[in-house]
Amino acid sequence: IVHTRDAESDCIDMLESSDAKTQADVLYAIGRRGDKEAAKAVIEKISSDDKYIKIAAIRAAGRLKAEEAVEVIVQLVKDNDETIVDTSIQTLGDIGDVSAVDVLTEAVYDADENVSAEAIIALSKINDESSVETFKKAALKNDANSPLAVLALGRTNAPEAKSFLESLAPSYKA
Repeated sequence: IVHTRDAESDCIDMLESSDAKTQADVLYAIGRRGDKEAAKAVIEKISSDDKYIKIAAIRAAGRLKAEEAVEVIVQLVKDNDETIVDTSIQTLGDIGDVSAVDVLTEAVYDADENVSAEAIIALSKINDESSVETFKKAALKNDANSPLAVLALGRTNAPEAKSFLESLAPSYKA
């Protein structure tokens, strides 16, 4: 694939197509190519009423690591559509901006185990020390996501995480 200013401009122009599939395909291509010049157009498409365009735009923002999209994507974590919620949480982790930590922390405690699991993974990608307490609480819940929380703790460099994991070690011995 040749990356030229004209090709980038053509992609942005194609986002105005009346065909939703074309728009979604272009958004995926922008994300794959890492076309940061198109970030503003991608963010605008996050507000689309078409679910597939919205999902493609959210994913493209994640691949572009578009921090300017975080404010919009954070709002979608409360959406009624499970796919939008999961995609938004994953993307916030991919972007890695600490401004998403609060909403992701709240999502760790969601009643839906899938949402909780995605939030733990996203927080571990951000790797902010303020998440250590959240991971510790999630590890102690003794539910399906406890092992994920233990893994997330293991990924942090926080001394308190290490001592907490050592305190858990006896309960994991055969």
